[in-house]
Amino acid sequence: EIEGIFSAFLWKGSDLKHSGAKVSWASVCNPKDEGGLGIKRLFDWNKAAVMKHLWNLCSFKESLWIKWCHMFHLKNRSIWSIQTPQDCSWIWRKLLKVRDEFRMWFKVAMGSGLKTFIWYDSWHPIGSLIDKYGFRIIRDSNSNHNEKVSAFIEGVEWKWPRGPSEFISDLIRVTPISLRPNPSKADLAVWNGSPNGRFSISSAWHCLRGALPKIPWSHLIWLLSLFLSLL
Repeated sequence: EIEGIFSAFLWKGSDLKHSGAKVSWASVCNPKDEGGLGIKRLFDWNKAAVMKHLWNLCSFKESLWIKWCHMFHLKNRSIWSIQTPQDCSWIWRKLLKVRDEFRMWFKVAMGSGLKTFIWYDSWHPIGSLIDKYGFRIIRDSNSNHNEKVSAFIEGVEWKWPRGPSEFISDLIRVTPISLRPNPSKADLAVWNGSPNGRFSISSAWHCLRGALPKIPWSHLIWLLSLFLSLL
């Protein structure tokens, strides 16, 4: 509704009539060098802001709110595996609603494996193991849904389960030699939506909106408008 008011004001001024729009609001809300007016859609920007809370939750931030969420909501479970409760708060429901999109760009650089869920977190080059192999691999490994990577580490070596499991055998086969545990190093959250691996609301917004091809002559339009405004 708010964006509808913005769109009406853009085309009709204070009359706020919704008819007569020349260009879709989605097109207007693109960066200037992609053919838009540089306006950010509130829907996308708000979703990116909600993702900031998810990043804090998944990147092992130290805060009272994070500790409370882990104790009250997660209870040693993965954020990717829990269901949305019927009686949860508005913000918790929002967090769970955007997690699938957030997960597309969230990875874990595994160190000791103490904080990384082996089946649900994307710490392996092939991505989430539960997405790759399904729930069968949990049973074949005689494990549980909330197991951490550290449970399969002995010193600086992997300690994979033994047994005739095609899934475990394939996991061992596709695990590169370079992916080695490091008990002296903490697990590190990585945001693949930015070059430095750190989350920002701006980078999340760019991931959500989807970039369009650059328009090479866009700067000429904006330089001309600036020049005309000075006349």
